[in-house]
Amino acid sequence: MGGVVVPPVEYDREFPGRIIREDLPYWDIAKASGVTGRKGRIEAYSRVFQDSLNPAAQACKIVVPVVGTGGTKAEQIADLLRHEIGHCNGWPADHKGGR
Repeated sequence: MGGVVVPPVEYDREFPGRIIREDLPYWDIAKASGVTGRKGRIEAYSRVFQDSLNPAAQACKIVVPVVGTGGTKAEQIADLLRHEIGHCNGWPADHKGGR
């Protein structure tokens, strides 16, 4: 697992809705994401959707690897979550402005 890109300041904030976290084995993340034709590895992913528990709000599902799979270390999970929350807040997949 490589270094994690930090979102630009405008996306690097708490997500205003509910976050649903799922931990999957590293090798299952790319398939579960449904993303095809992408260069490079998918180390985590996120999806924003209408929250069924609060129809006036959005929720964001974040999938991160299970620690120990694919070389994932416990200290990397916080960085992955920060990165994915940036996407939940609208940071584009091209990682423009990443730090």
